[in-house]
Amino acid sequence: MDEVILVIGDHHPVRKALCTRLEMTFPKYKVIEATGSQEAEAAVLSSLPVLIVVDIGPPAVEQLEVIQRIKAVQPLVKIVVWSIHDWESYQADALAAGATAYVLKEDTQDKLLTVLSAML
Repeated sequence: MDEVILVIGDHHPVRKALCTRLEMTFPKYKVIEATGSQEAEAAVLSSLPVLIVVDIGPPAVEQLEVIQRIKAVQPLVKIVVWSIHDWESYQADALAAGATAYVLKEDTQDKLLTVLSAML
């Protein structure tokens, strides 16, 4: 079975572009995607990803709850929050929910890929 990277986000073009970039950058991994909390939780249970990228935005409550539920069933999975919001409260809440890292979209995808590479 292939090791899996899961991308969670509700904005279709952004999610698709990130999945394509991850597939090209990490060809040994299967990249799957989920649009919402139910789909994400089902994907976690069925594929046991080694890494998850969560795109969060206002309101972030649902995404933070998803992170908490994922960590409850798969505590060792690494979760990277990728967000346009440079708010300390978002960063603190994401890390408190169980995220491993918080990367800003303004830092370019290259920074995100560097963080993901270090985790894999």
